[in-house]
Amino acid sequence: MRNLFLIVTLAFNINYSWSQYVEWPDSSASWVNIHYSYVQNFDIWGNSWYTVEQDDIVGFCVNGEDTLIGTETYTKVDTCLTGGYKGALRSENRIVYYVPKDSSQEYLIYNFNVLPGDTVNFYYEDFYANYSLQSGQHVLQPGSVDSSLFQGKWRKTIDMGGSRWIEGIGNSYGLFLEHWDNVSMYLVELNCMSLNDTVHFINHDTTYIAGNCQYDLGFGKSTFNETKILVFPNPAHDLVNLTFESPNILTNQVILRMFDIQGNQVTIEASQTNEGYTVPLDDLEQGLYFLDIQIEDSHVSKKITKL
Repeated sequence: MRNLFLIVTLAFNINYSWSQYVEWPDSSASWVNIHYSYVQNFDIWGNSWYTVEQDDIVGFCVNGEDTLIGTETYTKVDTCLTGGYKGALRSENRIVYYVPKDSSQEYLIYNFNVLPGDTVNFYYEDFYANYSLQSGQHVLQPGSVDSSLFQGKWRKTIDMGGSRWIEGIGNSYGLFLEHWDNVSMYLVELNCMSLNDTVHFINHDTTYIAGNCQYDLGFGKSTFNETKILVFPNPAHDLVNLTFESPNILTNQVILRMFDIQGNQVTIEASQTNEGYTVPLDDLEQGLYFLDIQIEDSHVSKKITKL
């Protein structure tokens, strides 16, 4: 009887955490989306490899400014890194709606009422199609709806077949962006989300200022040039090589750490070479990782995709 009571209690707690609605922010919030491309490189012998390079960063802010569109009241969204009106958002009954700039049409972009087995219909912006709005559909699999703790709040999370929808935060692949793993030569992500000068979501390789997601359009506080650090091949099956343009760097203390997409450190056994290091990937699951390179007091983080 005691075991049965424990099971019932656990089930109640899980469902209770789902029921705790976390409102969509309508003021003092910011999101940063980052886009990366796979770039093919060649050496003088014709050998090729890929590196992952950042090529776009877009920030969005809501500052409590309302606008009336039709009969509904929305919160204005600005592109806070470059300035200008992006569109407007409103939430009702755990559903978030979006009206793009120069439009009066409302589009559903998040629905946090869904459960496993449901077919989710939504809209998203396709980076590869110049951020044009596209319709999407996804069937939720068993176990795809859960709760996760962010800044002391249990939030409903939905596995969208690649990314996660997080209630009160958005899509882990980027606010407004697609929700699944793509097969093209690029990556998208929500790099940071903050509310009231407190970070509520952050990817491992993010540098933020004064507790929010207002960026200086770059990563890290490095005293060395990260473009002179090469990680290849990337994506990789079994190992990646880490080389430095200046061999003098190897005379300093170099510390390598690997983190998964959730920010958990994973074990690696790197071997030093004449040019840098070799990092085996055999024991890692397929997915996206972050290699943190510490040289004395400086850090640089490189994204690695394990195939």
